[in-house]
Amino acid sequence: DRHLEEMRPLYRAKCDALCKTLLEHCGDHLSFRKPDGGFFLWVECRGVLAATLTAAAAEVGLAFPTGAMCYLGREKDDTSHIRLALSSASLEDMSLVGPRMKQALSQALATAPAT
Repeated sequence: DRHLEEMRPLYRAKCDALCKTLLEHCGDHLSFRKPDGGFFLWVECRGVLAATLTAAAAEVGLAFPTGAMCYLGREKDDTSHIRLALSSASLEDMSLVGPRMKQALSQALATAPAT
């Protein structure tokens, strides 16, 4: 219980930083609801397929699964979500996600058909 009390503020700060940078840099193409807890941010992609964004993001140093990976039917069930983890990255690294995701979105939007 003591460990949880010590870790909650850190994860809350990571989540806050991730949400802030995504809204600042990618708010036109990504939407999400800030979670009350947990280790992941479930993000909806607008105007681009999640798989296209995931591939473009890998080219700028971001790695995350598509939301389809969380469904039995995979892409048949979901093509518009990504799942961002906030447990292992540092607080400082979280601030870099928005600018890199913006680069990935620009590339994905330029090379693939919209959803």
